[in-house]
Amino acid sequence: MLKTAALLFLLAITSSANTITFVNAPTGQTGPYALLEDGQPIWGTCISYDLHVAPPYTWEATEYRVSDFSDPMKTELIEAEWLNTQFAVNPDTVSIHQAIWDLFGATYTDSSTLQWERRAEQNYGSIDPYGFYLLVPNQANFTQSFLVQEGVPEPATCILLGSALLAILLYRSRRKSQ
Repeated sequence: MLKTAALLFLLAITSSANTITFVNAPTGQTGPYALLEDGQPIWGTCISYDLHVAPPYTWEATEYRVSDFSDPMKTELIEAEWLNTQFAVNPDTVSIHQAIWDLFGATYTDSSTLQWERRAEQNYGSIDPYGFYLLVPNQANFTQSFLVQEGVPEPATCILLGSALLAILLYRSRRKSQ
């Protein structure tokens, strides 16, 4: 735990802060939650069960790549990442989130939560640690740390990039024919 605290402190010194706003919680108060990171919408899953944040709430946080951590914290984060992916495909969001919280200090004992923990231990190897990052508050005990999956580009960005590529292809095509 001391190594993790020292690593977070060292990374905080060399990293810049992002402004995070807690926008809302889904039904049932389990993740992932709607957040804004420097004004951009993201979805994040809180990893601490004992801190409670209600929207709207804004704080400064530092972004850390999960791949930058060492074991056992890295493995726990990747297991949490695997559990995070299960929100989209399984309606048991309460037990999934409790399993994430168990990884970071909670003590749930119900069979469904424990089953999700076992699944995470068995399947975390399928997760790319570069596909997620952790938002850690810049002040201790200030608010939640959130696990965030890297997003895909917005539809408008995809359309803009596609249009630019099409324009380049048309330009080259016309140039060839001349």
